[in-house]
Amino acid sequence: MTEQNKTTTTVKILGNEYTIRSEAKETYIQEIAEYVNSKMQEISSSLSTSKPLQIAVLAAVHIADELFQIKQELSKLEARTSKMLEKIEKEIET
Repeated sequence: MTEQNKTTTTVKILGNEYTIRSEAKETYIQEIAEYVNSKMQEISSSLSTSKPLQIAVLAAVHIADELFQIKQELSKLEARTSKMLEKIEKEIET
């Protein structure tokens, strides 16, 4: 990652502005920030506390849970695809 390829994007999460430097497109960074903001707002509205750190940690746990579920589903799909390919290869060979 070179400094030349990085762009600066300002995003707003829970009313606070953050500057992110990345090689990713600004629209992508904005989309991610909007997702994180919506998760944090969702959690904030369901809690009796307004402590930003607690909200951020719980949002991170929720997002990590989503990621792990997607990874498990992907793994299952890859296994099914592999079995199907093996079956097709055997059919072709005979």
